[in-house]
Amino acid sequence: MVADTGKRGARPTGRPPAGMRQGEKVKDYPQVSLRLPPEAKAMLRALSLVSGSPQWRIVSAALECFLRERSPAEQRQVSRYLTQP
Repeated sequence: MVADTGKRGARPTGRPPAGMRQGEKVKDYPQVSLRLPPEAKAMLRALSLVSGSPQWRIVSAALECFLRERSPAEQRQVSRYLTQP
């Protein structure tokens, strides 16, 4: 069997940026350290493996879900904190 040596288009080497928005790099995101009970850490790892998503994406999605479950008053309060300098 002969390998196809034709060029199919120039693609950059390496992995593409994997941030939340176009062009963002995860390595540029601030880091946070959490202490979790062993069961929570195991669940986070299992969810990551099953979904094929990195753990940081699962935590981010969980925060969004948690915020949606808050009352409208609490959501407004969170919005105010996010817009403060």
